Amino acid sequence: MKDIKLIKPADRDFKILQLTDLHIGASLLSRRADNAVKLAVRKLVADSNPDLIVITGDAFYLFPIFGGRNNLRACKKFCALIEEFGIPWAFSFGNHETDVFTKYGKKEIAKYIAEQPNCLYIDGEEDVIGFGNYHLKIYNADGSINQLLFLFDSHQKLPGINFHRYDHIRDCQALWYERTLLAEQESAGAKIPSLAFFHIPFMEFMDAYYYLQKPLKRIKGVKIIKNNLKTHKLATIRGGRRAIMHYGEIGEPFSVPVERGLLFEKFKQHQSTKAVFCGHDHVNSLSMTYHGIRLSYGLSLDHIAYMRPGKSYNTRGGTQITLNQKGEYKIKYLHLR
Repeated sequence: MKDIKLIKPADRDFKILQLTDLHIGASLLSRRADNAVKLAVRKLVADSNPDLIVITGDAFYLFPIFGGRNNLRACKKFCALIEEFGIPWAFSFGNHETDVFTKYGKKEIAKYIAEQPNCLYIDGEEDVIGFGNYHLKIYNADGSINQLLFLFDSHQKLPGINFHRYDHIRDCQALWYERTLLAEQESAGAKIPSLAFFHIPFMEFMDAYYYLQKPLKRIKGVKIIKNNLKTHKLATIRGGRRAIMHYGEIGEPFSVPVERGLLFEKFKQHQSTKAVFCGHDHVNSLSMTYHGIRLSYGLSLDHIAYMRPGKSYNTRGGTQITLNQKGEYKIKYLHLR
């Protein structure tokens, strides 16, 4: 275990920079795209000056037409980039770091990542499916816990010829989350707010979006703009549930798992996890609240798998999350223009 403690300064907010879908190829044919990603990451880090960087998957990707199977080489290129900042960073696997044609599996890739001096990645409990189910603590200056960060392995594509059939975060992972959260709260003698990070969005991202497409009911003090995804105040209340569209666009179909797991229900039950951050769908930049939980796509940095950014809304960049003394969060998209 590394001797790295995340502490919120007494005089300012704690800053997290979420980066997702870098897709570093580490080949001669991907050199131009890789350089664009490196420049973008350096700019985002310089502009936001984060206390913690969180990578939510697909950090590197050996695109088949570029040749090669050595994903460990791509992993080393990625790690060298993030390590150059000297900032603590956390990592969760996407669906491309270890693909069907790559040489090394998650075990070997995870070992190299965990060895990096500033990396906080942990494999997690052996009886919980996946690599990288772990949590981090952010402390206030007085030693109290400001926030828990939960990272999950959201797994990969399911076997078969359909490239859009994805596995789901398993129930054993949701139960690990529950017992870990309850143990931390029992130890602290208080409820502790938390945030969650993983790569593939769970079904509730799609549920929230389509729920918001139902006929809208006017709410006092809220401006309703029909079919406009850029509005910051689009809301509807139906059946006692609340959903809010904060901002963003949908630029592609939702690539969500084929099964619905327990995780979102556990988030609702324990009322600790206030926001979820994912990646995967590169040109979806939606940020919504559903059943009181903020669901936000991170902005993609990919220059390989998708040849163009989103249509009307800039979908490349990073996400800045700030935490105040009370553990309350704010989200800001950092667009690359």
